[in-house]
Amino acid sequence: MSNFSTRARPLDGGYTGITIRSGVDTSVFSLDKDALRDLARVVNDAVRADAERDIAQNLPDRNFLAELVTNRLEHRTKCDRLFKPDGFDDVVLNSTPLAELSWANLFAYMHRRFGPPHVPTDNYKDLCGGWFLSSPEPDLIVSVVPYAGHVCALSFQPLFSGSYEKLRENGGEAVPELKDRLGTAYRTVLLDLLRPVVVRDYYINSLGKVDDNSPLLAWETREDEELACFTVQQHPSAGIAIPPGLLESRGWETFIPFITALGDGDVEAGCETVLKQAIQSVAPREIARASWPVLRTMLLAANQKEYPELIELTGLSDIQREIIATEQGKLGIGTPNAPDASLMADFTDETIRDAKRLAVILGHPRLQIWSFVKNLKSKHHLISASQDFYAVFPDGIPIDLLPTLQEVPLHFGDRLQFLSTIRELDQGKLTEWVSANIEKPYGVGMMLHIIYMERARLERVAQDKPEDPALQQP
Repeated sequence: MSNFSTRARPLDGGYTGITIRSGVDTSVFSLDKDALRDLARVVNDAVRADAERDIAQNLPDRNFLAELVTNRLEHRTKCDRLFKPDGFDDVVLNSTPLAELSWANLFAYMHRRFGPPHVPTDNYKDLCGGWFLSSPEPDLIVSVVPYAGHVCALSFQPLFSGSYEKLRENGGEAVPELKDRLGTAYRTVLLDLLRPVVVRDYYINSLGKVDDNSPLLAWETREDEELACFTVQQHPSAGIAIPPGLLESRGWETFIPFITALGDGDVEAGCETVLKQAIQSVAPREIARASWPVLRTMLLAANQKEYPELIELTGLSDIQREIIATEQGKLGIGTPNAPDASLMADFTDETIRDAKRLAVILGHPRLQIWSFVKNLKSKHHLISASQDFYAVFPDGIPIDLLPTLQEVPLHFGDRLQFLSTIRELDQGKLTEWVSANIEKPYGVGMMLHIIYMERARLERVAQDKPEDPALQQP
């Protein structure tokens, strides 16, 4: 029991304060809003540090990795009562760091690591669908359905593949050996949810953000290779959008059982079969309808090594293949050469949009046509800006005439402000170059890029280091 009592009370200004009264004397401490904020930060830091110490003693099993259990038709028996002596507290869950988890963190983690829920639940009572996870024991799986309430134990349900009678065949009591075996497997699955999964440049697990110094981010050497001990990859569905209306459609409930049966229980195989048949049926019509600029744009963006089946599907003639190969050379793809400006002019927004649509219909939604064209334009602008720069400085430029990153920040966007800043730094040829080219399509950003590239090149030369080929004059 705590040796103090707390009471919330209103303070002047309408804020809520906390009065803390010691149980051993009459001392009273009143905390206002600012003090409460400081106290909360200290308490959170202490709780986080305590949780890290707890995690260090309860690391995931390196020899086990939970996976989705896709067979939802097999009958299973709830066995959570084996681990709730009082009918309420889950002693297995309480023996792990997950006893204090938040349903929001759990949902975010499960979705990031295992993808969208694959087990249907009550759409009124439950936050979302659930996940069935494997365990080290073949006769136990764990259902995870984040419970949007204060009792986190309701988020987890161990399920036994045997009957209820088998669980209680010891004169109505749980079989000790079976209970221990299932309890150990259940705990192993719970601890596996501490494995970090990456989100951009940090990691999360079921408890939230993982501290950079956490033992969960440890590395080890295996066969002369450095490998992460516990981290896992995000699910392939991360970043993929679900269009509005898809899940609300009545056809969705029919389509899922259909592709499942078509794949003999394997949904992925069923999808592949349906997609291949659908693409083969619509491809000839869509390819015939596409204009040559649209078809050409799609094929120029498709790498032969990464998209051989897409190129084969288009049924190009030998002459068309030669045209594509020639134009790839003119665009400088895979070379330092500048893209042909006349070809670049053919990449209109309408052509790119139609090429992207065609790639999607032919089964390649991830073909980055917009990025392909954008990169070509950036390359064209960079080479143009470089040529303009070295036309003004054919014999080079002293390094002290080039502004530093601190003098001219990279985020400059206003042309007049940029020109004014350059004039303050230099009244000679650098200002002449900026003034003559300030209105060109490549803009301020590319001019800044040239300045910093040239400065970096000169610094390397001054240090007698080999030049980076990317920084050499064209």
